[in-house]
Amino acid sequence: MSVPVSAQDIASGYFTEGYLYRHEMNPAFGNEKNYIAMPALGNMNVNIRGNMGLSDILYKRNGNTVSYLNPNVSLSEFADNISNGNNKFNEGVKLQLLGVGFKNFGGYNTIEINARERVSAIIPGSILLTSKEGLGNNHYEFSDISARGNAYAELALGHSRQLNDKLRIGGKVKFLLGLAHTDIRLNNITLDLDEDKYTTCAEAIVESSFKDITYEYGHNSQTDKDYVKDIHKVKFSPNGFGIAVDLGAEYKLNDNWKVSLAITDIGFISYNNNFVLQNDASKIFDSSRYIFSIDEEDENYYDEEFDHLKDDLASIYQLEDKGNKGSKTWMLGTTINIGAEYKCLFYDKLSFGILNTTRLQGKYSWTDFRLSANVSPVKTVSVGMNVSGGLYGLGFGWIADFHTTGFNFFMGMDHILGKLAKQGVPLSSNAQLSVGINFPL
Repeated sequence: MSVPVSAQDIASGYFTEGYLYRHEMNPAFGNEKNYIAMPALGNMNVNIRGNMGLSDILYKRNGNTVSYLNPNVSLSEFADNISNGNNKFNEGVKLQLLGVGFKNFGGYNTIEINARERVSAIIPGSILLTSKEGLGNNHYEFSDISARGNAYAELALGHSRQLNDKLRIGGKVKFLLGLAHTDIRLNNITLDLDEDKYTTCAEAIVESSFKDITYEYGHNSQTDKDYVKDIHKVKFSPNGFGIAVDLGAEYKLNDNWKVSLAITDIGFISYNNNFVLQNDASKIFDSSRYIFSIDEEDENYYDEEFDHLKDDLASIYQLEDKGNKGSKTWMLGTTINIGAEYKCLFYDKLSFGILNTTRLQGKYSWTDFRLSANVSPVKTVSVGMNVSGGLYGLGFGWIADFHTTGFNFFMGMDHILGKLAKQGVPLSSNAQLSVGINFPL
């Protein structure tokens, strides 16, 4: 599960003049010039976020790298580094295949074809803490271990216009082509410890919306049932359709202040297939059932009885193929952006902005506040720097946009990589990169 993400657009560019893709975060924003995007390189975004990173799992002790389970890592130190609630991980990729922006029809228009992918996962802190402190109670309950992934293509048509000297509005309609969706849930895990036995049970379900999927099966001799051992083949191709809309507005309070509001990705994708795997949630493992004998002639001979124990314990989590349940509709995660920008009185090329981004997606929801400073010292350069804080902790972001006649290049990060391990792996789970090449007309 070390993998949703996020808004998949660079929030550091929300207030940056010259950045052509502000309309991705608020469809009311327009541009001074028309543009054509370089195919596949016009606007590329890669994003990963989490409130628990590699540095919370691995520690330096006596010159060596050890895991949090090492006795030299105290329980209190580990507990301070993770969330007692849900530890969330989000990852996303957005690749613009084709894109244009132009003035016409009384406003500014955009046409885009994008490929998008998102993955989100949750690991409860209670499980991690229990694995560190050991079993000291008689009853344990764990729930909400989950992961979700979604991949789709979109055709987005946007239009914004100035209604009067203060108010500008905009909207986008997105036609979605679903490629794949997977939802994994592991709930109601219980563990009861008595003096002479322990019992445990769990509920697990996997829903997959692919064009087609085939599995490799195993057989449990104790239950006399087949279970899914592995995935044999997955067919990726269009498997569903959907629609979404973006809505936005920007209001000029006076010569120095502007406020803005946008709600994006209000929509759904309906998939044709929904392949379901599920375990037997009523099955309970009871350790008192097993009697180990040293007599090779005995039916409870320890070698065979140990195999029985392993099979029965494994059967709790073994997933049975429930087949294709038909169509399934999944909602997209909706993102809300609320911003306020102040342009300096003494230097009109400098502005400050505050932006709140909130993603609404049930248990995968998150929020982020960002304070930025943006400057355009010359006509061809725009730069922004910002600090952020929210569910995923504190961060630092930046964006640089170079725009000359006929050419525009931007690069930025909402979260810098920070410190890296020797192998080049980020110690934090927060990182984001946006880059693009476009041709203004």
